[in-house]
Amino acid sequence: MHPVDLAPDYYKVLGVPHTATFVEIKQTYRGLLLKHHPDKATSPKSAPGIDIDLLKRAYEILSDSKRREEYDSHLQKTPPDGGGWPQSTPRPAQVVSIDLWDEVEGDMEMTWTYPCRCGSRYVLGEREMEMDVHLVPCEGCSESLHVGYELQEEH
Repeated sequence: MHPVDLAPDYYKVLGVPHTATFVEIKQTYRGLLLKHHPDKATSPKSAPGIDIDLLKRAYEILSDSKRREEYDSHLQKTPPDGGGWPQSTPRPAQVVSIDLWDEVEGDMEMTWTYPCRCGSRYVLGEREMEMDVHLVPCEGCSESLHVGYELQEEH
């Protein structure tokens, strides 16, 4: 199984609204770095799977007015070939490889769980995987994750 390489919504990566000011973006970015960076974490149990490089990339784009304007323009467009995230589909907060999820053996099927920052969790079952579901909602809030995995054919 391999992580899926997609360009997530940088506003959701940082957890700021599209109307956020430079100061708000900077404060949020620094707070996230302090909370999740392995060398600076204020808590020994920072959320697993937080991609520091993705946080940095989001900050680089959104803190530069010209790059942010180009990025915002790109977000407004839906490519004619159907690529990107359709406007009616919620954008995931982040892309997380299934390798980072906890595997839970149930009575009926295998499931995978991943913690959400709200304290709840994301749950993905075998049936959803067989249906090629990648966008998984949190059980406790409105966030969604894009789960990176590839189904392996059994021989």
